[in-house]
Amino acid sequence: ASQNGTITINLSSLAPGDARIGLGLGVLRADLAACNLTTYINAMTGSGPITALVDRGSYCVRVFDAGALRTPAAFTLTTAYP
Repeated sequence: ASQNGTITINLSSLAPGDARIGLGLGVLRADLAACNLTTYINAMTGSGPITALVDRGSYCVRVFDAGALRTPAAFTLTTAYP
């Protein structure tokens, strides 16, 4: 984010259609090895977006199997940030 404001992350598409994934927003660990999530949701296509007020800086998005995937999933995310 180049300035303070609101980040919005939306799961635009997910296949297969009945899949659920974990979707989170966070900051990188100091060693850059992982994204420390500050908020997350169990998402499916059409789920509400993640929104967060943020300060200027770097953030990361993490997509993960929340334990419900039975097959590989394909997804598209859209983001808006200040």
